[in-house]
Amino acid sequence: MSDSQRLPPEVLEARARALSQPGQAVIETFESFGQDAHLLFHCGEQRLLIKLDRIQEVLKGQAVTRVPCVGPAVAGIVNVRGTIVDVVALGRFMGLGPDPDSTVAPLRAVVLLCDVGGAVLGLLVDDVIGILSVATAAIEKPPDSLPPGWRAVVEGVVRYGEERQHVAPCVNPGSVFASPIFDGVRHGPPSSTRSDVP
Repeated sequence: MSDSQRLPPEVLEARARALSQPGQAVIETFESFGQDAHLLFHCGEQRLLIKLDRIQEVLKGQAVTRVPCVGPAVAGIVNVRGTIVDVVALGRFMGLGPDPDSTVAPLRAVVLLCDVGGAVLGLLVDDVIGILSVATAAIEKPPDSLPPGWRAVVEGVVRYGEERQHVAPCVNPGSVFASPIFDGVRHGPPSSTRSDVP
């Protein structure tokens, strides 16, 4: 990954300051990247991408509260400055790994807060790798060989690296949120978020 694709110094400094405060969630926002920027992250051993302009914030170490009587792909909810946000265990949703058993996200787990048609959805992932610049023309059509659990949420694949040796599917968070498994789980209609918790 080239220097231009790495996080800028001010973001790294903010991350370091936040990490030095025990018990605090690390919050990252992205404001100065171009329209081709994608967030590259891990779910299990699989690398995935989401277009950066669909991500509002990245939370690290955020407590995730379990919700009873929901499907295994629903990790729970998080309270983000008084707003309740549903969190999907993306790895479990896509069949990439087990659902977290703890009421707190694992130490290295990350919650991506995604903008989904005016609502906010949290995606629980394992780790963020960095920012990758991907031109629209470089995003390939999803192959027919995609696993069934991926077809509804993967909008393309990207080959990257010096020899294009890495392949990462591009995930559409809106398609995750639209899944029928979340009917009756959402804490508000798709066009709003709930903010009734102090």
